[in-house]
Amino acid sequence: QTPQEFEADVRGAKQRLEALIQQPILGYRAPSFSITRQSLWALDVLARLGFRYDCSVFPIRHPRYGIPDAPQAPQAWHGLTEFPLSVMRVGGVNLPVAGGAYFRLLPFSLIRQAYRRLNRAGIPVQFYLHPWELDATIPRLPVAWHRALTHYANLHLTARRLEWLLDEFAFGPVREVLGLHAN
Repeated sequence: QTPQEFEADVRGAKQRLEALIQQPILGYRAPSFSITRQSLWALDVLARLGFRYDCSVFPIRHPRYGIPDAPQAPQAWHGLTEFPLSVMRVGGVNLPVAGGAYFRLLPFSLIRQAYRRLNRAGIPVQFYLHPWELDATIPRLPVAWHRALTHYANLHLTARRLEWLLDEFAFGPVREVLGLHAN
């Protein structure tokens, strides 16, 4: 999308959602972490539209997304608060530990260690999970092996791992973690 198309699309969606829920939408997350170095202009658009925070930037190196040198902790960036996806620095490389396939594929002990390390450093963890990841019986579509790995591997473990995570760590909505209130 062009900046103008993006702005019109997001403005319309934001207005419709706010009308439905009768409260302001403060946060945004781009599909597939699609705000990259080439689309940082989108953060300026989001700030202009009244968003207070964004959770789209993944500080990793990946073929489709990511800004490896992006801030790893929430901070003011491009007119709003950027709350990046959580990573753990290992050997000079940011290892993604925020959720989704990473949560299912990485050893749970590594996820736990990463979250403890981030919390000790005063960095809140951003965790996400797709609802379908809690259903180990979802239909398997014929896809390339790497897509099958990221979409279907360890689905049978997701619910149990989520329970372990919730037993050990406190989580809350991003607006609360960042101390934001609708004005």
